[in-house]
This record gives sequence, structure tokens and C-alpha cells, in this order.
Amino acid sequence: MLRGAFAWTMAFGQANFLPHTSNFYIMDAALNWFIYKKKPVGNILLGHQLIGAHTDIYIFNFEGKDRRYLWSHPGRQPFGAPAPIQCPECRSLAPWHSPKVSLSKNPPDISKVHLACRNCTFTLDLTRPEQFVRVGQGEVAKSDRGDWYYEEI
Repeated sequence: MLRGAFAWTMAFGQANFLPHTSNFYIMDAALNWFIYKKKPVGNILLGHQLIGAHTDIYIFNFEGKDRRYLWSHPGRQPFGAPAPIQCPECRSLAPWHSPKVSLSKNPPDISKVHLACRNCTFTLDLTRPEQFVRVGQGEVAKSDRGDWYYEEI
């Protein structure tokens, strides 16, 4: 197992990346790696929704366990994909009612998100991909904080 400064590489997936959104996350990742000798992700992601709302995080390591981390919020970015800002049917802007979510029990997680337009009958049902694993344990976030997921790549 490689250790030291080059045991892993971090990358960001946004084509129009805003570097200032990553400052606090990068500082926490460096602190965890160099001072506390812990992996650069994990529990530190739970406090960094700002970067998650703007980009996915990729961690490449030399052990072959590369991962993509993505932030999910039921109304804004269900399962890492931004919710449409316009209804595809009636073309109204910001049309969605509060999202309805279906929860799975073991482990507790959001399995489906249902968005309904408030101006017409259009609905959008999104299902969590099977390869997405929620980061952290405990209750599913019910506020604007959202949840983080990862997938092996």
C-alpha cells in the first residue's frame, strides 16, 4: 500500500469548476491526510454541501478503489443530477412542488424521488441507481444539507 503525498489524487468533475467552492474541503482533506493520517474523504464530506452542489469529487488511488462522490438533494439535485429548472411540458420556470421521497429501510436511504409540476400534470420520477452508496450512517438528511453518495469507478 502506498503512503505519503502521492497515495491518492483528487479531481473535480465540473467543466466550469468554481475553485473557491473547494477551498474548505481541500483544507479539511489535507488536515485529515497529513495530520490525522485518515483518508481524504468520508466523514469530512458531510460538512461540505457547498462543493457538492457545484461539482462531483473523484478520488483516484493506487489500490484500485477509485470513487466518484456526488451530492444529492431531493428537490435540487436528486442523485447527483440537477433537477430541471423548467417543466418539460408546460415550460414554466421553477415549477416543482416539494419533492416526495420513498425511503428504503435497511439501510435507511432515499430510493425514489417524485417531482410534480405545480402548473400542469407532468411528473418526474427518479430512482437511485443501485451502485450508489450513501456516505455516513444515521438518518437521511431532511433539510437543505442533502446527502453524499459514492460509486466505484
